[in-house]
Amino acid sequence: MENSFADSPFVYAITLVEMPRKINFPKTKRFEGITDRTQYKQRMFTAVILRDLREACMCIAFGSSLSSLALQWYTNLLNNSITSFALLTNTFMEQFVSS
Repeated sequence: MENSFADSPFVYAITLVEMPRKINFPKTKRFEGITDRTQYKQRMFTAVILRDLREACMCIAFGSSLSSLALQWYTNLLNNSITSFALLTNTFMEQFVSS
């Protein structure tokens, strides 16, 4: 079965959160899956904390900073499998352990 438009790796409560109309993240290179994953995670966490975003917004915004292998990993996460930003980033760190 093909994924529908409504498919999401996030639990329903996260998908219900309305994102701010404009989020300006620092201009940094998107994570491709081959650079330092720890540094990337710290950059993302700092960016969202500085903007005082809710955890659900942090989850949703995370994917917008990925490309290549990392974006492919993100889009292949199981539906309803991510319940928090901590789980998302821990899963990310495990996936890119060699980066």
